[in-house]
Formats: sequence, structure tokens, C-alpha cells
Amino acid sequence: MKYYLISELLNIKNKSQTSNTPNTPNTPEAPPENPASASPPAAVDIRESGYAERPEEYHEYILNKDTPFFIKESYNILRTNIVFALSGLENKIIGVTSAESSAGKSINCLNAAISFAAAGYNILLVDFDFRIPEIGRLLKLRESRGIANILAGECSVEEALIKSKIENLSVLLSGIVSQDPSKLLESEKMKELISGLAGRFDYVIVDMPPVNIVADPSIISKHVSGIIITARQKYTKRRALKDAVNQLKLVNTNILGFLLNDFSDEFASGKKYYYYYNYSQKQ
Repeated sequence: MKYYLISELLNIKNKSQTSNTPNTPNTPEAPPENPASASPPAAVDIRESGYAERPEEYHEYILNKDTPFFIKESYNILRTNIVFALSGLENKIIGVTSAESSAGKSINCLNAAISFAAAGYNILLVDFDFRIPEIGRLLKLRESRGIANILAGECSVEEALIKSKIENLSVLLSGIVSQDPSKLLESEKMKELISGLAGRFDYVIVDMPPVNIVADPSIISKHVSGIIITARQKYTKRRALKDAVNQLKLVNTNILGFLLNDFSDEFASGKKYYYYYNYSQKQ
């Protein structure tokens, strides 16, 4: 099966510094070039805030009015690809995950939501990573009731919904988890909640836990329109990525494509924007 690589994010944080992770045979390789596609945009090095010791270090990489144009444009292209992929669907719910931690999913999830909001879409960003939530910390929001409390019947959506300082962007934090997260996600209320939220917003963007670490993504994926898998160049292992894909396929997940994070500029020159990445050829 073939999947689109729907975006790649160039490392500009420190171009002279290479990854400490060796480029072993298990490391994802640059996908083959598709001659019919356009040139890739550059973007920022935004690594996984969700499992970092000091997430405040990543606040500077959140899209804002001072973000360079070419970085914003990279997220605009990502947004355009998602809009195209979900065109015609009534409910547009996007899950963002990774195979393992530290791939860059949380900050990319947030920036994707900001890009959608900047384009005038009414966006809801939901933190479904109950175990290590990061959206609240990235947005500097105080810990409060959220999606877990709604599912547990401890509060209503209106009581937990946060209108962010970013125009067109509302947020539901993970909340205070007092029950087994998997049981909350498997409850009947989950389906009703997601359907209701999708009816209120143009797009719902969900930050999910890594697929290979907990069972939650497989459960959440049943309620989303499609999933983007974030991989980090020279970090995410091919075996881990393949395991994540296989796990999501078991539950009939619609995998929209991959977001290649921390994309080194050594691969940028002469490469094309759209690729097919065929796992069957990478055995």
C-alpha cells in the first residue's frame, strides 16, 4: 500500500548540528523522488514537546505574527493537502500521532490548528493524550477540566471548552483523569461527544498519543476521519513506523499520510514536494 508524504519540515533551528541518533538501517530513508511534483518548502525544526523535560523551550516555534513567511507557507501547504484529502466528508476530524515519542507530533498538531484558524476555519484542538498532555503547556493554559472530565460525566462541553487567544481556535484540554483512559475512550459517550463536536466546528484536530506506546490511538482512530503520522528524520526507526502503520490498519484507520519532521536541509536541494512512500519496497 502506498501513502503520501504530505509534508516535510526543514530543520532550521541549528543547521550546523546533526542528530545524535546514528543513521542506521532502521532509520527512515528519504522517499523516492516523484518527478511530477513541485519543490518542497522549508519549515522550522519543531521537535516533540510532548515528551521533553522543558516544553517551554518550544514556545518560540509556535506559529505567530513574527514567524517567517516560508515557515507559515509550509503549514499552509500541509493544510491544503488535508483539506483536499477530506473534501466531501461531513465530519472532518484529523488525528495527529507518531510511532513513538519525540517525533514532533504535539507542536505540529498545534501549528496545523493555528494554520487552519488563520485561514478562517472554525477549529477545535483537542488534547487526547491523557497520559502526557502538552497542548495546555504549549499554549500556557492553566490545568483545568477537559475531555476526560466530559467523558466521565463530571462537566459539560461548555464548561471545559476554552476560547484561545488565537482567533477561530478553541481548545479542549485532556483534563484531570480519574479513571482508566482506555475505558473512557471506549465508552458510548465518546462517539456521541466526537460527533457533536464535529458538528460545531469546521475541523477538529486531535493530538493523540504515540501508537506503539499505548492502546489509546487505536481506539481514538475509530472516531476520526483520517490520521497523520509524524516521523522525525534520523530518529524514527523504520521498524517502529511500520509497526504503527500495521496497528492502525488493523482497526481500519484512514491514514492520510506522513509528516516528516526535522527534515535536514541536506536533502532539500533538488527534492520534490510530493512523494509516494511504499513500505512494501522497503522490506
